[in-house]
Amino acid sequence: MKSLFLVLITVLMINTSLKSQHCPFDGAYIIVLHVHAENDMEVIPNLKISLVDSSGNAVISLVLVSGVRVADTLIFWQNPEKTKYKYLADNINPTGPWTLRFWFAENNYVLVTSRIHAGDKIKIEDIDMEDNGGLFASTTMDLSRDYIYPLCTNNNHWDKGEDHGFVKNYAPILIKLTKI
Repeated sequence: MKSLFLVLITVLMINTSLKSQHCPFDGAYIIVLHVHAENDMEVIPNLKISLVDSSGNAVISLVLVSGVRVADTLIFWQNPEKTKYKYLADNINPTGPWTLRFWFAENNYVLVTSRIHAGDKIKIEDIDMEDNGGLFASTTMDLSRDYIYPLCTNNNHWDKGEDHGFVKNYAPILIKLTKI
């Protein structure tokens, strides 16, 4: 009886482990920003966009740099035109998310993180002055949980292409900057 019980437990564990594959972004969320000028819907390039806490201090979290996790400021990047990573991104072959194109994010700014807290804000700075089409005023805005989307869910297959969709009611945060 004892051996039958052990066999049953072993079969159940093997079956469970075979079905428990996770996507490479387990526990991660994406925030997408469409930052544009007042009278123009084109995304403004070359902005420094960071996540700050309720006191305005940069949010520090573990990020992947050259295959190693290091503590660094959480910075948004502009979604690349195409994926630069040539392997399947998984737990064995981790990659920085900035090397992947998130098709649903178009050419907007994105941040992928598992570290989000109540009171976090988005800080936007125009660091290249007029090179991006104007001198824009820096701004800080609250981050609404309504615009934080999980990258791994039971019904989310964004990584299989546009035909498989993304999270229901997805929309980027629209942010209008004013020229000074």
